[in-house]
Amino acid sequence: MRSLLLALAAVGVHSHGGIFNYTIDGIDYPGHFPWLPEGPQSTIQRRWWGDPIRSPSHPYLACNRGNPLATKNPSLHAPIRAGSTIIANLHHPECPPGIIYPTKPSVPGDEDPPVPVCMGPLEGFWFHTHGPLIVYMADCQGSCEDFTPGPDDKRWFKIWESGLQDGRSVVDVDGWEQFPMTNNGWEVKIPKSLKAGRYLVRHEIIYIENDPAQFYPYCTQVEVIGEGKEIPGEEYLVAFPGGYKAVGE
Repeated sequence: MRSLLLALAAVGVHSHGGIFNYTIDGIDYPGHFPWLPEGPQSTIQRRWWGDPIRSPSHPYLACNRGNPLATKNPSLHAPIRAGSTIIANLHHPECPPGIIYPTKPSVPGDEDPPVPVCMGPLEGFWFHTHGPLIVYMADCQGSCEDFTPGPDDKRWFKIWESGLQDGRSVVDVDGWEQFPMTNNGWEVKIPKSLKAGRYLVRHEIIYIENDPAQFYPYCTQVEVIGEGKEIPGEEYLVAFPGGYKAVGE
């Protein structure tokens, strides 16, 4: 394995990970596979790409972007009972044959050369360590297929977060939960009192060891089932982009 890693490094190959599948209310769902064409894939997950987003004002900060960009949103929604769990899994599946890698970024100025490649289970876990993990939800107000969130859609509310652990320095590897959480399954509960309906669930990893910080957002579509009636008030809602600002902005 070491010789293979060295060979890949010699030709400038790299690969960022991502969320490849979910376990929602006990049922496994395949995610979007970023190196395959959009069309044949049937999934609950929005199209994403392995390169990080480096600006809090990036137009695709809400749900990431594909390469090439997505032409439509998925039509599927995973049912989940309010109060049940969604587990995001970052373990890389096997690479399918015949992958054709893009030669340029889908968004100008978005390049992270060289283009990230599929490395399969060899790239089996998340290597970054420093920075918070956050999970948001957004009410699609109907089918999520018809909702593409942007800076005017102030619908995102936070349901979970993990920041710097008590008593730790920002430079401590074990001061953050990125490594254990992303490599052992990222488990989050849907609020039990949440109003039934269709929502986007947005998992976000923020890697702060680099300058600028790197954002890795991933969105999936769910249908919450239950007797809950609550939805967060306006003071708890944000839009992406718009929810964060760089220092000096």
